[in-house]
Amino acid sequence: MSFIKAIIEKLRKNQQNINRTLTEHKQTINELITEKQQNISETLTLETANKTCDFPLRVYLIVGKQGRGKTTLTKHLKLYFEQQGFNTIEVKSLTDLEQQNSVLIIDDLKRDLTKAIMNKLVENFRTVRHKKQIVILTHHLLRDIPSELIQLSEKVIMFQSLLNPNNINDKLNYLISKTKKEALCDLLRSLKLYQYIIIEHGKAYGVFENTDIKPIISENSKHEIELEAKSTTNSNNKNELLAIVKAKIPEFHYLTLTAQIVKLAELFPELKPKKIAEIVNTTPNTVRVILCRVRNS
Repeated sequence: MSFIKAIIEKLRKNQQNINRTLTEHKQTINELITEKQQNISETLTLETANKTCDFPLRVYLIVGKQGRGKTTLTKHLKLYFEQQGFNTIEVKSLTDLEQQNSVLIIDDLKRDLTKAIMNKLVENFRTVRHKKQIVILTHHLLRDIPSELIQLSEKVIMFQSLLNPNNINDKLNYLISKTKKEALCDLLRSLKLYQYIIIEHGKAYGVFENTDIKPIISENSKHEIELEAKSTTNSNNKNELLAIVKAKIPEFHYLTLTAQIVKLAELFPELKPKKIAEIVNTTPNTVRVILCRVRNS
């Protein structure tokens, strides 16, 4: 019996040692995770990024659908930096992000790869300046770019696009004040093919051709565009009109977008497409297309 008790006691002590070791490892892992999260959070502010070294923080986001002129603009930037003595790398994998003293060009890669690369950039943002990297990223949708990356970008270059100022998923609030989002959307819709504007520190500059990179690389080659802020009066008018519409059509919010637009046009024939678009949270062009289609049907 004493022999069996000795074995049981030995097994009990071994189990205690195992549990103690597992607890120590778990604590160590949790400490490492906490430290990693703190390091990542420190990278996600422009202030901390600017304190890492003397190399300037230069990240350019170029946004626009295919065929708008992003690739041509990127090629001109690539040529310029090569002439300045930089090594240019067309990023095709996560390992390419480790290149030092280089201009990293991330040009419309496959969706999953681009997402992984953008997340990696956000995670390692402090090392971008230590490695003396300049990042040029092109993408067709602003909404798919991590918010932290948008905020940390020196310049956001935007080509012609149809954005909804009332759609929070479009991430316009990271570029411009809430009162100027509508004006920015109108400006983007008005751009011609191959034209772009620059958003920097909450201000818009332009309009430029995609063969002209001076406004991007130079602070003295761009002119600010005054964006008209949406007034509170307009917002109040919209709410008052919406209240009238609800009184006349209680089921208004349950209607399809097309039905809402048609009803508004019937009830208030004096309303222009832009005002109808404000009420139903869409673009004036969408209103025009729907009304045209209904009238011709």
